[in-house]
Amino acid sequence: MWEIKFHEEARSLDGPNQVLIYATGSGWNDFGYTLRVNVRVLVNGLLTDIPARLLPFVEDTPQPSVTEWIKYLRSANTDETKWKTPNKIFPNYSLVFASQQSYSDLASKIPRADFDSLLTSIQEINANLHAGNLSSSTYAKIIETQQFKVAVLRDLGPYKAFRFGYKSAFRRQPLVEAKIPFSFSTKLQGFQNKHTIGFPYHEIEFIPDRIHCLIGVNGVGKTRYLNNLVLGIAAKLNSDLPEGQRSELYDINDKTTSASNLGIDESDWMQLPSYSRIIVYSSDPGNIFPRTTNLAGPLDYQYFDIGLDSSETLPRLLVDIIRNEADLIGTESRFILLKKILQKVIPSAQLLVPILAEATSTSYITDEAGNQWAGINAIRGGEMRLLEILGDIDFSRDLAFRADENLAVPLSSGQKMYFRFATHFLTSANQGTIVLIDEPETHLHPNLVTEFMNLLYMVLKATSSVALIATHSAYVVREVPSHCAHVIKTDNSKNVSVERVYMNTLGASVTALSNSVFGDSLITSFHSKIASEIADSSLNLNEIVDRYNGFLSMDMLVKIRELMKHQGE
Repeated sequence: MWEIKFHEEARSLDGPNQVLIYATGSGWNDFGYTLRVNVRVLVNGLLTDIPARLLPFVEDTPQPSVTEWIKYLRSANTDETKWKTPNKIFPNYSLVFASQQSYSDLASKIPRADFDSLLTSIQEINANLHAGNLSSSTYAKIIETQQFKVAVLRDLGPYKAFRFGYKSAFRRQPLVEAKIPFSFSTKLQGFQNKHTIGFPYHEIEFIPDRIHCLIGVNGVGKTRYLNNLVLGIAAKLNSDLPEGQRSELYDINDKTTSASNLGIDESDWMQLPSYSRIIVYSSDPGNIFPRTTNLAGPLDYQYFDIGLDSSETLPRLLVDIIRNEADLIGTESRFILLKKILQKVIPSAQLLVPILAEATSTSYITDEAGNQWAGINAIRGGEMRLLEILGDIDFSRDLAFRADENLAVPLSSGQKMYFRFATHFLTSANQGTIVLIDEPETHLHPNLVTEFMNLLYMVLKATSSVALIATHSAYVVREVPSHCAHVIKTDNSKNVSVERVYMNTLGASVTALSNSVFGDSLITSFHSKIASEIADSSLNLNEIVDRYNGFLSMDMLVKIRELMKHQGE
C-alpha cells in the first residue's frame, strides 16, 4: 500500500501513498553517528514531517551514517554500484520516531489499518515486532548495537518513543485530576445484594485523602469488587467506540474478560469517572485481575505482580527511571527518590544491576557463577559512558544486592516486595491514574507499611492520582482519614453491608482500630476470653497486676478492670 522512497534531502511526494524518508541534521552527529531522519507523509492531505531515528544495516553490519547509506541505495538502484550481500540476520533498517507524541498524533489522524500498515512499511521497530515481521532475538540484537544504544536512544524523546510510543498510540488522554468523587455498585456471585461503595473526596488542609481503603476479613469480596471496578472503567471507555477500537482485557489464562461476562450492568458503570489509566498491584499469583490489554483500545492498563515469586524483572524499569530525569516527584528525580528508598529500607546493601556477558568494563563485578553486575553507584560518568552502561544491562536477569564482598544478599520478604513496588510505581505513575492495590501488607513489617503509604501519598499527590486499597490491616487503615475507610461485612445469609469506621482512623492506635473494625474477629475474641477468665478468677485487681503485669498490655489490664467493675454492679 505504501511506497517508501529514500533521499539525502527533502523532496516533494508524488502520490498520497508515497512516503519519503530523508536524512536530516547533517551538521550534527551523535557520538560520531548520523542517524537522524524525517519521515514525510501526506496526512489528510497535509504534508507532514515526522522526526525519527533510523539505523541501517548492510551485510548484517550496523551503519554509522544514514546519508551514506541512502547514497548507496540510490547508487545501487541505478546500477552505478553493485548491490552488497543481503542481510541474513538484520532487516535493511529499523526506525523509531523521535517523540512519543508523534505516535499519538499520527494515530488520531489516520485510520487504524493505515497506521499499522504505515509503521510496518517504514520498519518501525516495535510495530514490526508486534506484527511478527521481526523476531524477538533479532529485536534484542538490534537494541544491543552500539549505534542503537548511544545514537538512536541518546535523547530522552526517542527513548520514550521507543519504550512507550507504539503501545500508547491509541490510549485516551488521562484525566488532569483523578480525585473525582464517585460511587460504584456491583453484584458479586455468592452474595444476596450488591456491594455499593461511595468514594468521597474533601479539600482539608494537611489531611490528604487520595487513598481509600476497603477493609474486611477474608471472603467479603474486596478483591472481586476491585476487579469489577476495572471492568466497569473499561466498559465506560468502550461505550462510545465501535468494534475494533475498544479495549479488551485478558486474564491470567489470556482469555478475554469483560463487564458483560460477569454480569456487570450498564447502570453500575455508566456514572464512573472517565479514568483511562489504571495500575493494579497484587502479590497473589492466582488472583482474578486482568493481566494485559490490547494495543488498539483507549485504556492504559498495567498489572504488576509485587509478589516474591514473580517472574517479572526490574532492570528495564530501572533504566526508565534513570533516563527520565525531567519528570520530577516534587523537587526530586524519580531515580534520586529510589536511591533514598534503598538507603532507608536496605541501608547495608548495594543494588546490583545485571550486565550482559559480552560487555567489558573494569567497573563491572563478576560473581562465582560468572554473571556480571554493575553497582548502582557505578552507573554514572559522561553522557556516552552512561548510555553504554545502560545499553549493557541484561534484561533477562533481575536486580540483586551486595553487602561487603557477598554478591548475593537475601532480602527479607518485606524488603523485596516493597522494593518491587517502589521501582514499578516510581516508573509507571503518571497523571490522572487510578491505582488499585490488593493487600499490600502481605509480608510487610509495620514500619514498611508506613514507608509504603508515605511513598504512595507522595507520588499520588505529584501525579494528581488516587488509590484504592483492599486490606485487612489496621496498619494501613490508620494512614487514611475515616471518610476513606470502608468496612465490608456480611452476615450468615451473605447479605452485604458497607459501613464507616466509628472512630477517627487517621493516626489511631492499631489496637483501637482492630477492635473497631474487626471486633468480632478470632483474635479479638481470644483476647476477650483471656481477659474474662482472669476477671472471673478469685484474684483482686492488685493481685492481678502483680502477677500479670509482665505479660499483659496496659489495654488488657484496663479491660480486666472494667470487666471486674461490671461484675460488681
